[in-house]
Amino acid sequence: MNWPALNSLAPGRLRQAFGVMLALAWLLIFGGYVAALHLLKSNAERNLQSRLASDSLILEDHLSRTLDTVSARLESVAAFTLIDPSSPEGALSNERFSPEALKDLIFQDVVIRSLSLVAESGQVIASSNADNLGVILPAGILPGAQRSDTHARTVFGRVYPNRDLGQIGRLHAESEHSVWIASRETRAGDQRLRWLASINLGVFEDFWTRMNPDNAVALAILNYHGRQIAGLRQGAAMPGIAQEILQRLGDAPNGYFDSTGDPRYLVRYRSSERHPMIMATVGDRHSLSAALADQRIDALGWALGIGALVSLGMGLLYRSYRRHEASVVEIANQARAISAHLLVSETDQEGRIIRVNPAFVSASGYSEADLLGNDHRILNSGLYPASFYRRLWETVSAGSVWQGTFRNRTREGDHFWVKSTIVPFVDAWGRIVRHVAFHTDITESIRLAERLQSEQRLTEELSRNNRNLLSEALSDPLTGTANRRAFDAFIARTIDDQGDTRRPIALLLIDLDHFKKVNDQCGHTAGDEVLQEMVRRWTRELSDGDLLARMGGEEFCVLAPGLGPDDAVGLAERLREASAVEPVRIRKSGEIVGVRVTISIGLSSTDDLRAVSPGELMRSADNALYQAKHGGRNRVQASEPIMCL
Repeated sequence: MNWPALNSLAPGRLRQAFGVMLALAWLLIFGGYVAALHLLKSNAERNLQSRLASDSLILEDHLSRTLDTVSARLESVAAFTLIDPSSPEGALSNERFSPEALKDLIFQDVVIRSLSLVAESGQVIASSNADNLGVILPAGILPGAQRSDTHARTVFGRVYPNRDLGQIGRLHAESEHSVWIASRETRAGDQRLRWLASINLGVFEDFWTRMNPDNAVALAILNYHGRQIAGLRQGAAMPGIAQEILQRLGDAPNGYFDSTGDPRYLVRYRSSERHPMIMATVGDRHSLSAALADQRIDALGWALGIGALVSLGMGLLYRSYRRHEASVVEIANQARAISAHLLVSETDQEGRIIRVNPAFVSASGYSEADLLGNDHRILNSGLYPASFYRRLWETVSAGSVWQGTFRNRTREGDHFWVKSTIVPFVDAWGRIVRHVAFHTDITESIRLAERLQSEQRLTEELSRNNRNLLSEALSDPLTGTANRRAFDAFIARTIDDQGDTRRPIALLLIDLDHFKKVNDQCGHTAGDEVLQEMVRRWTRELSDGDLLARMGGEEFCVLAPGLGPDDAVGLAERLREASAVEPVRIRKSGEIVGVRVTISIGLSSTDDLRAVSPGELMRSADNALYQAKHGGRNRVQASEPIMCL
């Protein structure tokens, strides 16, 4: 066979075949890329339709249930409305409709801002919001009344850019809040009255924002005149979409369509049978395309990556194995040798030493003649069991590299540590011909590490003891709060940290009322339980930067940096209310009894701690506490703030 002729023809044919296969591969890859893009777009369109359907159903149900709750609330208060006809002011004769009672009725109701009763003259005569009382609503504010055959119905009127009736009635400027007025007519004697509920539209918008965090879907509530009540991310096309919805309501109360004004919008709407509203969800295909941009980039990346891998694979196949065989074997052996340690020993297939370098001879203390023909057991220090060496030999006999650490023994009996790598060297057919071991003497590192570990253990133990001593010195052993020493250190550190900055601070001096009776009647153990329970309740009301300290007996102190006079009074009231919110359960004569505990608080504050001594602040709080005690206890007494020019 003419080998030179074959060699001259084969590369050309191989290049042609490689080029054809590579072109076909890239054609298939990008054909798959185009198909994937079409599939992504179709799936996104279907997902958008499904999302609009589910969102409109969920939001319409949420809105309907919420408005049902508003209607039920109006019906309940309307059923029990009683007016005193002899009262010239038209005041309520039933204290259940005082501002406090109405406020309790809608306690924690995030939808209804206020419940208000309006007379025929338009004057608000009862309201859960005291700011609404006495306000005369302008003409046209109240929704038209609606009655069935037997009773009045709840009517939902207009939306106003104000927070509540008080703002509307006093003609305040528009605010960032909106209020939706719901009305229900009722009668008391010959008087025609209305209960109004101020609906907070921000609740719906917050709920919609949590459901739809992206910009692909816009939401809106419309009335049956096409006027928008509330919305989220609505664009300039929403008025036109609202008119399209009104045109389609006659044919179907619920449905979806592509906007004729702007085909990029897909609209889903649902009308309510119980309330005059339409829930509309609008999908923006442009936003959908933007959302698919990352997926298109990912698909392109996959196509390019697969194409690159295919090209690389074909390139590797194109290379000739024989041309590089010898160099690859040599480079592999050289790579193992380059990673060698300073101490080198070689053994045959039976484990007998056939070569050592001078560094190995020097470290072991044996002569080269003593080592050659022997095995490494000559260095065995007795630290490792026989199973350790058996696993080592199984590893290298299987052709794998073994790495580990040895503690060896020199000829004189001294120990030295080495980190070893044992590499099986193979021939061109992969047969193991010898084992080469590379060792690094790490004796000094091991000894240094042992010393460092010992010193670290001593340091940690000393630090732990110091922390325990410091904690015991600065805390009250009964309640776990700071003691007087910690209080003094805290206020000194607060002054140092303040520097040249002007910063307010408040000091609350707390004393348990009639605490001696608890100790006398229930015992000191019960008194300790009361103190511990009070500390738990107070701690829940304090901020992270506040300090609670026990000054002695039943007297405690709260230091609140950054707190002004008004906020300090608010904090003191919360502490007082938390103390008396429920009795403290203690054990008395073998039984669990409840002890009602109240506290008195003296409060002092300043706008600049730099110009006031801690002692002056404490004396001011102590005088205020004295006034609180002699003023009847269970109260907060604030001294005049110490103001600095």
